Amino acid sequence: MEVSVQLYYEHDAVVVRSATRITDEVLAGGGRLRVIGRAGTGVDNIDVKAATRKGVLVMNSQVGLNGSCTQAGFSDRLATRWEAARTPMLQST
Repeated sequence: MEVSVQLYYEHDAVVVRSATRITDEVLAGGGRLRVIGRAGTGVDNIDVKAATRKGVLVMNSQVGLNGSCTQAGFSDRLATRWEAARTPMLQST
């Protein structure tokens, strides 16, 4: 999914996920955009060179997802233990 060029004109900052691409064409036209944030690891979906030429800061927030991953893993572990306690066949494993 490519970001609409209109977003670039209307906002100072944009936060994207991995499916959203910020290309040179999106950045080429001018506008208010000053920061592109990537929610997750890496910035391979953002044309960093083009952003740098336009004076747009590009950053990611890879640490922000660690808590969610830990919570999901812990929840899965608890659910498995709970299910094992409820199911006689699984209690012996």
